[in-house]
Amino acid sequence: MGLALITPPTSQPITLEDLAGHARWEIDVDTFPRLTSALVAAVSFSEWWTRRQFISAAYRLKIAAFSDPIELPRAPLVSVESIKYIDDAGVEQVLATTVYEVDTTLEPGRIRRQYEQDWPDTRNQADAVTIDFTSGWANAAAVPDTLRHAIRLLAAHYIENPQAMAAIRSQEIPYGVRALLDSHLVIGAAYVA
Repeated sequence: MGLALITPPTSQPITLEDLAGHARWEIDVDTFPRLTSALVAAVSFSEWWTRRQFISAAYRLKIAAFSDPIELPRAPLVSVESIKYIDDAGVEQVLATTVYEVDTTLEPGRIRRQYEQDWPDTRNQADAVTIDFTSGWANAAAVPDTLRHAIRLLAAHYIENPQAMAAIRSQEIPYGVRALLDSHLVIGAAYVA
């Protein structure tokens, strides 16, 4: 299984100004790189920890075969753009939307066979099925406040403790941040780093 980011988000869940105000730092030529890297690191860690995509982004997931259901990483799932597969003859096919249904109401989002439909046979290879999908909230205002606050706290921690950015371990993040992130953890997600 492999997950690739196709179209990254166009913004962050919080602004640099929001972070600077929270951390009580001025944004200038000297602080801009440190604030920016702390924000990016905090968002990246928080998304990884919770198994979520905060701001809308497009992904491509490659799996070996169809299953029922197929759980998609990076909640909340917004849409599935296409499903392609390599058939027994080695030819790429587009799976008709009448064969499957997409459930965006569950976390993680799922793809299931429609009633009385069968998954097609695929070639026996690691990346026989390719799913293009979009996950994440539409904008920063739609991201839950608790997640945005966790990002502020974690980024401020990184600003004050730059060595913590080098260690991706749960012991390196403050307990309050972990508690906020854990309240949004997607359980049972097909997780791909």
